[in-house]
Amino acid sequence: MQLLTLTEVPTVTEQQFFQQLLTTEDVLLLTGRALPMIYRAKPWLCRAVVRQVEIDKLGGQPHADWTAIDDARWVELSALCAKTMVW
Repeated sequence: MQLLTLTEVPTVTEQQFFQQLLTTEDVLLLTGRALPMIYRAKPWLCRAVVRQVEIDKLGGQPHADWTAIDDARWVELSALCAKTMVW
């Protein structure tokens, strides 16, 4: 299981790369400038999560594809994943 944290909305080329890289076992977490992506369907087959504190700051209701997690779950995911990538 891999954890990919996106800090920016990916370019078309990056999206194609992530499409090939991520599997249903992997987790996508959004933060920073990538957060507006929560308002539409997740872009890849992996699990899609966002920290509840980020949702609270941004406001609005995420698309149903996105799961809100607390900070404890975020730390747990970071520890459990074989690879963690920040992009």
